[in-house]
Amino acid sequence: MTLRSDRAYALARNGTKIRAQLVSLFLQAKMAGFQALSAPACIFYAILLAYVPHVIKIVLCVKYNKPKDDAGKPRNPYNVKDPRAATEQAIINAGEHGGKIRRALNAHNNQLEGLPIYIGAVLVAMITGVPKAEVELAALAYVVLRAVYVWLYVSGDKPWKAYSRSLTWMLCLGCCGYLAIRAASVAP
Repeated sequence: MTLRSDRAYALARNGTKIRAQLVSLFLQAKMAGFQALSAPACIFYAILLAYVPHVIKIVLCVKYNKPKDDAGKPRNPYNVKDPRAATEQAIINAGEHGGKIRRALNAHNNQLEGLPIYIGAVLVAMITGVPKAEVELAALAYVVLRAVYVWLYVSGDKPWKAYSRSLTWMLCLGCCGYLAIRAASVAP
């Protein structure tokens, strides 16, 4: 028995079969080396991608807002207690560019809301034994579609971008649904 199987067996013996499978998957990925397009890597990319709109929002807030110089409150230029209120004030102060800031904020929130569904679908598919190639293809498709989604969401408010964004979102949800259905069909 290898270290991986010993540890997995010990956890399974304690009645935590799912945790044992997760540990086994983690140890397999660690022993095999980190692959750039593997399912765990795609989960990592999706988590990073969720914060790209947040960075865009910060850059736009700084670019389009010139807060008042107040030596007494250098960390709170808008004199608000809530960071969300500071973002709202920055959106108001940005004028015509406020829509971009709001769209970046909404894209960030949407990315965070979709992350648990994606991570759950990928992990369940990996645990139940869906073929690795299928899991990796669906996971990578989700990440690429989400990157396109962020670009469509933040870049503009034209009607064709809004329709394309909705289609992209549905395709992302389809990737998660595909993984969940395959996991249900493969599971004993």
